[in-house]
Amino acid sequence: MSCGGSHATAEATSPAGPLEPSGTQSPASAIQPSTHVLTLQTPIASDFAIDHEFDHVNQHRILRLKPTRAQWEDFPTILAYARSLGVEHDGCFKVSIPEGMHDLLPDKEAKTVPANAYKVKQMRRTTFWQVSTVPSDGEFSSADSASQYSGTVDAAFKNLRRLFKTNKNRQMRNVRYRVDVPAWTAKQRREAGVPERSPIHPLKGDKLDLTKAVIPGIHTPYVYESGPSFGATFQIHAEDFRLASLNHLYKGRKIWVVVPATAVQVAEQALGRGDGCSQFMRHRAEFFFPDRLDKMGIPYRLVDQRPGETIVILPDAYHEGFSTGYTIAEAKNYADARWSTESYQPCEESCQLATAIPAAFMRPVAAGEPRLDLCAAYGDGKPTLNLNEPKMELKRRLDEFVDDARLGSGQQQGAVLAQDPSVKRIKV
Repeated sequence: MSCGGSHATAEATSPAGPLEPSGTQSPASAIQPSTHVLTLQTPIASDFAIDHEFDHVNQHRILRLKPTRAQWEDFPTILAYARSLGVEHDGCFKVSIPEGMHDLLPDKEAKTVPANAYKVKQMRRTTFWQVSTVPSDGEFSSADSASQYSGTVDAAFKNLRRLFKTNKNRQMRNVRYRVDVPAWTAKQRREAGVPERSPIHPLKGDKLDLTKAVIPGIHTPYVYESGPSFGATFQIHAEDFRLASLNHLYKGRKIWVVVPATAVQVAEQALGRGDGCSQFMRHRAEFFFPDRLDKMGIPYRLVDQRPGETIVILPDAYHEGFSTGYTIAEAKNYADARWSTESYQPCEESCQLATAIPAAFMRPVAAGEPRLDLCAAYGDGKPTLNLNEPKMELKRRLDEFVDDARLGSGQQQGAVLAQDPSVKRIKV
């Protein structure tokens, strides 16, 4: 989930009007299939059901599925069932991972490792905040989760706004976020501090298993860990290459803001895309508080994520959020049966976006054709003290592949996974 991609807005949206707050939907409208979904790729028997309920944050109602283990192992049916309950209008849903899949986290000694610090700048006076990252280091320990934030979501946003204002135009002193930690081998997962078995990888029906390249954080999990201080944010963005994503939280609490794909046209017009680059939000590192989104007329959902819950972000949904203290989570992307590269709209050549994924990497791999394993750059030896080193190796391999394949376009020639950490856009 660390590489750039884009959604083609024209194909992605079909809003009939402003999105109603979840709490104001009638029971009948809440269970109708989304008009954004033309077909359900996985048929659902009339007597099939997954135990579920709805979590409420203010007027926002979010579906939370509680599948059995057998149901969770059939992820296409999980997606189809959630969509049949109208989640396209929310842009996301939650899943409580079944009992028997909650493995204990391994012991991990507290140690100082490379991490991102934050610098915040208020833009357009009161409209939004630009949140850039600064290379730093921090000490991370699961013991930090003993004391957790217990306030309301509204209070959490007030705390975050206060933190931003207090640190306006300078680096926030104690907030640290460790990102893009490789977690696809048993050894990597132990060192990252998560169970050897991932609850979200592999998943049945993932078309990413059939693409030319295997890209870290897209095809395989990354771990994300925030320090004990309140306020580690991830800025507003949509997922790479029009993919869905899963974020499983082991410890702590995260607050999310999700703008559904059914409101993408409204959101992008309000955010100032105009006739500019299709990936304009990937060039910005911005955070919007809910009251700003209200004033801009952008529909959204608030989500309060707790340990043991997986957030599924649907394709094209913009999302942002923050940790309320220590958190440790893992995330990866997912391509369902409807996904293809045909609607991918690359970044404009003039933009020189460092994180754009060449379309050739995501094409279906031919029978007997070897895959390009970009995860190999990380290896499985001792953990590196500089996570940018394997990323630079990825950059080299990507550039060599593009040159050798003579893919032609300027934006593809410049496509790399690594990016300048001083302006890195945090993703989850």
